[in-house]
Amino acid sequence: MAADNKTAFAKRIFNRLNPRAFSTARVAERLLSGAIDLTHKKMTAKSAPIMQRIQPDAVIPRIQYYWDATATWVHGNVFELSVAVGAALIVFVALSWLKRIASKIARESEHRAHVKSIVARTLARTSKFFRVMVSIELVNQIANAPAALTDAIDILSTIAIVVQVAIWLREIILGMIERRAGEGL
Repeated sequence: MAADNKTAFAKRIFNRLNPRAFSTARVAERLLSGAIDLTHKKMTAKSAPIMQRIQPDAVIPRIQYYWDATATWVHGNVFELSVAVGAALIVFVALSWLKRIASKIARESEHRAHVKSIVARTLARTSKFFRVMVSIELVNQIANAPAALTDAIDILSTIAIVVQVAIWLREIILGMIERRAGEGL
């Protein structure tokens, strides 16, 4: 009875989250192994399971497995991939165009402390890595990539987003400081 309550509670919690990040099978496996304890309507992690060391002779077969899974996925989803890649190219070109327009506005702005100039400089600082990762994430969402590839894309996308937001925030903060300093003169 208690296990059923734990499972039902876990399903309610994880159904609210991203279904790709938390599959029901993965949650059930962690519940049954005791890695997650759901008591008093709280989720707490006990101890992280000890990861097995990768044996050097197992690296090549693992890479081969990932390559085969990706090749099978590409062969089975050619149409979806072509549509997704086309959409990704459009998104990348649109983001690049937006960056170029923002750079032009920032260069031609007479007053660096105006909000228009601050926003333009912020958008002009958009990195190519971020634009590429947004496009790849779009392909990943449309074409349903294999789990290993999805995990790698999710990690790289998270890194790209965090770094880009930090760059944007830095530019906004510096612009607001310039604006504030300009008002004091």
